[in-house]
Amino acid sequence: MHSLFLTVILVVFSSCKGNLCEHPFQETPGGKCLFNPKDVLRGTWEEGQRICSWLNEKSRLLEIRSYEELQDVTNYLLENDGDCALWTAGGGPWIGAAELENTNQFTWSSDNSTLVVNNWVQGQPNSPTTGDAVMMSCEFGFQWMDKAQDTQLPVLCESTPRGKCPEQFTAVGDTCYYIGDTAASWDLAQEFCSVLAPNGKLIELETLEEIYLVTEFLNNNSDPSRDYWTGAEERQRHDEFYWASSGKPVVITNWYSDYAPDTDTDDAVYLAPGNPYGFVNNQGMTHDMAQDVTQDMAQYMADMTRDMTQGMTPDMVPIQDITQDITQDMAQYMADMARDMTQGMTQNMVLIQDITQNITQDITQDITQDMAQDMAQDMAQDMAQDMAQDMAQDMTDMAQDMTQGMTQDISPIVVCQSEPSL
Repeated sequence: MHSLFLTVILVVFSSCKGNLCEHPFQETPGGKCLFNPKDVLRGTWEEGQRICSWLNEKSRLLEIRSYEELQDVTNYLLENDGDCALWTAGGGPWIGAAELENTNQFTWSSDNSTLVVNNWVQGQPNSPTTGDAVMMSCEFGFQWMDKAQDTQLPVLCESTPRGKCPEQFTAVGDTCYYIGDTAASWDLAQEFCSVLAPNGKLIELETLEEIYLVTEFLNNNSDPSRDYWTGAEERQRHDEFYWASSGKPVVITNWYSDYAPDTDTDDAVYLAPGNPYGFVNNQGMTHDMAQDVTQDMAQYMADMTRDMTQGMTPDMVPIQDITQDITQDMAQYMADMARDMTQGMTQNMVLIQDITQNITQDITQDITQDMAQDMAQDMAQDMAQDMAQDMAQDMTDMAQDMTQGMTQDISPIVVCQSEPSL
């Protein structure tokens, strides 16, 4: 097993950076996907709709819903075919609008909505036939004219743009991928994917096409010494693996070379480097094992530190003895000072002197002794607690650093996938 596993994060979106349009469609500056075969593909208006649908299930004759789209498409055609050299005389393509009987009222065929935006040639529409359709005339700068639907004209198809990938992701087929460089446990990798993108998850390779595309992408773009997590995990019984997001069994597999799954349970599957990458179920620290080790080591260090510092408090007892001596000295000093103050008094005050001297000695001795004892106890307790806390934190940090390094040495890298996003 390789010493370093990487977490590959593949997030699935429908197309990513790069062309938003599937072949053979081309992207206009405004973001529409158009297929303009000029005179190569011709037919009636109904045949034109079928030709577009054959190219792509989401394709149809062009429909224009805003003035921005009208300007975008017209400018695109003028820049590419402004001289009409590739069109027959009076030529131009069908678009997706048709007449309601003989009313000169036109609707878009996909939803029967009325044309809000139009670009008619002056005097149009004026065809005497009923149920006409709309074409764009190159001769008139791709303005619109109505023609009988059985007229043979070229087609102008549009398709829905594919979804965009997030920054740093790369389109592979209909999916976007981002290869990370950070190792993680399987559970942490799944959590990372769920945060990275809507419906994010570790890659789930359910078809031969997905296996081929992903392994080819990794062979061409990844570090060949690294391994990559998938979303397959073993549940309960040995050698039975399931895709985590759906719970579906892993039916199509690509086990690495002659590799056979081990006898451990609760494993997860990663892709090991090769040509192509192959499936391997992880025999090391999968799921939360690394996290458990970290917690156990941290607890052990904390317990050891507590045991060490418990013996420190008795060592602080000499401080109390010292403060007791200070207390007695202070009491004697205050008593002497009180006696000196009262010696100069008259004989009539002797009784008062004796009384006050006794009171002074008792009060000052009690107060100073209590204060000194309290101070000694507080100092000893605070010092012991501070030292214990500092040592416990140092030990915990050291345990976390040690186990973090262990996790990086044994865990693959993340590969996430998510649904396409327009």
